Amino acid sequence: MQIQQLLPRRRSVVLAIAAVLTTVPGPARAQVTTGPTQGLISESPAFYAVVNGAIGGVSAAVRAWRGHRSVRSALLGGTAGGLVTYGGMRLVGASTPLRVPGLMLTGLGASLSRNAGIGVPAFSRVVLPMPLGSLELGLGDAFHARYRFSASSLLMTSLAVVQRPSGTSLDLGKSLNSLTPVFVTGSRLHAVGAAEDVAASGQEFGRVIRLSERSTKPLDGVLRHESVHVAQEIRDETLFSADIGDALLGRSGTIGKRLSGVLSLDFVRPLTMLDGGLGLSMHALHGTSWMRDTYSEREAYMLSGERPCSADGRTRCSW
Repeated sequence: MQIQQLLPRRRSVVLAIAAVLTTVPGPARAQVTTGPTQGLISESPAFYAVVNGAIGGVSAAVRAWRGHRSVRSALLGGTAGGLVTYGGMRLVGASTPLRVPGLMLTGLGASLSRNAGIGVPAFSRVVLPMPLGSLELGLGDAFHARYRFSASSLLMTSLAVVQRPSGTSLDLGKSLNSLTPVFVTGSRLHAVGAAEDVAASGQEFGRVIRLSERSTKPLDGVLRHESVHVAQEIRDETLFSADIGDALLGRSGTIGKRLSGVLSLDFVRPLTMLDGGLGLSMHALHGTSWMRDTYSEREAYMLSGERPCSADGRTRCSW
């Protein structure tokens, strides 16, 4: 009996080790000058591996503690899942051919962490990202599968389609390679959290990417960066957002419960809100950009191979 209970956990640990050891190194990086804002969040890959392990481990441990389950087992299983998640995100930022496998590995890792927290077998519920939603697989005693739309992805895709008169169009090839809608626009994208005259090369909201043809950077590199943000969204959705949405819909009676079978109400994203709070705190304490110097932005820059190359950390070198 004890051996059977340990097997799922050991498989999670093996997956975690394999994910970290087999991820390819990021693209060649430009040398940079270290400025005062760059020391606030490490540029070391090991730092981001540790953070992702901690996100998976701590979130699982808190869930186990609230459910009066073994905190130690949840912490170990959640940490292993977090390392698998990190391995997937490294693949996403590495190159186009590895982007889809990386997104799948990211979803698998976040699923392992979630399952460890609620005290079920590691592979009893695996959530894999799909265009405009996700595929949920039950790999326990009885196999089952269901596809659910993502409410946030549907909303952001609708907004992008509405803006088509401004020159925005869906790039089908990039969308298939990224497993998420990718829109290309000939207009200027405003950088959120920056001055009015600062333009962005790309943006990602709700797993929907927009790229600007006016960018001076290679669009493939920009797409890698934004795809890492997609992976971050998948991590947040799988660990927290989907369950929060299901709980809210479950309180809406029969209609809400039926709706949760086809739609994930994934608007509440705790990690995104926490990261935004961190950015605002850093801005207040150190005068850094509250958006560009958040953890998620630094993680996306590191995993996609781009580095800050000015003393203040605000100018980024190309890949």
